[in-house]
Amino acid sequence: MLGVSPQRLPFVLAHAVHFRMNVVDPHNVFGFIIGGSGLTTMFALAYVGWQLCSRVRQRPAAVYSDALVQNAMYIARCLVLVWCVRGMFSREILYNPCFCIAIGIVFSYRRIHEQRAHEEFLRSQPAPAAPAVPALPTPRRLVMR
Repeated sequence: MLGVSPQRLPFVLAHAVHFRMNVVDPHNVFGFIIGGSGLTTMFALAYVGWQLCSRVRQRPAAVYSDALVQNAMYIARCLVLVWCVRGMFSREILYNPCFCIAIGIVFSYRRIHEQRAHEEFLRSQPAPAAPAVPALPTPRRLVMR
């Protein structure tokens, strides 16, 4: 459930499979995360990947019909897919700065276009009618006698 720590994982793997050397590289990012940090970290990684690929539920569907938003979501989904496929063959994807920077850029690009489309959607909606304010009675003049 908790894993053995990323630093000790290669030694534990070599001991478990009775390898002739002292260390074995996991060669898989998912196995490295589960074995090194545990299932809770793997679920957190899966949740982050899911959030990068899914829509924001509070936004209306008209926001996601915008072409730039659709392109941004497509790029985000492709990046997550490339990360997963690349991670199947090497754990170094975790330490590759290019993918970390690309994830940040794509996430920002997507959020910027979603926000722009959401603001355009709100501007296109009719303004809500102002609530009717009841007329206040005019005060009577006080007459001094």
